[in-house]
Amino acid sequence: MAHSNWYLAAYDISHPRRLQRVHRLLKKRALPVQKSVFFFQGHEGQLKQLLDEVATLMKKKEDDLRAWPVDRMGEAWMFGRGIEDSVAVHPPKRHVFLRWLKRLVA
Repeated sequence: MAHSNWYLAAYDISHPRRLQRVHRLLKKRALPVQKSVFFFQGHEGQLKQLLDEVATLMKKKEDDLRAWPVDRMGEAWMFGRGIEDSVAVHPPKRHVFLRWLKRLVA
């Protein structure tokens, strides 16, 4: 059985309408951490499926989408505008993750 992992996905979309569409799609399936940065949990095949779906909304020559595996979800450091102004979150807002996971499963 495939192992479920966390991935960090980020995009750079040049056109406002495509930007909104990509953001809405990712917000339904992944946890937003910044305007164009998301955490996604799933198997590698599920990640590829999501990226393929997002790619249909993009223009290959103008936009950019990338994803990286995250070894483990643990402590996160933040500065500036975010979920709250803080320097460290242990582990990254557990209640936010739980709310997101419940919404994803529902």
